[in-house]
Amino acid sequence: MLAFSIIDMEDSEDERVNSVEGRKRPRTSMSPFLLFDNTGQLISSFGITGSVNSILAAAQVLLYQMLFNMDFVSSVDAPRIFVTSTGAVVESGFPIDVISKLEVELSLSEVVVYDSMVHSLRIHGNHVVESVCDFRDNADVCAKGF
Repeated sequence: MLAFSIIDMEDSEDERVNSVEGRKRPRTSMSPFLLFDNTGQLISSFGITGSVNSILAAAQVLLYQMLFNMDFVSSVDAPRIFVTSTGAVVESGFPIDVISKLEVELSLSEVVVYDSMVHSLRIHGNHVVESVCDFRDNADVCAKGF
């Protein structure tokens, strides 16, 4: 099982690698990804589901906020790109000129509708909690990665 949700696609010889057993830590890249301020206070959490690209999805949401000054909702809704040793997977929504340049520079594997869902919680200074749900898979469940 991969990330506790789908059958192991690696055809691992050890079929029980992610089975639930006492005193065992299954191999997975699930999170939540927790973000703390410089005083150690939790300010945000990202729950990620949906693929082997979960960690990259969380990192891109964070980078959208930090480097591009995107607001909380826009950073979750923005399309993501996943570059691997075999090429790149681009979520739909990227500008066509960016995709065209990537096709020239990289071996673009495919363009997908979505790859990883990121559900986020942010704790504001006044202790108000804001939740942003990623509905790109048409699910009606929020914060399923927490």
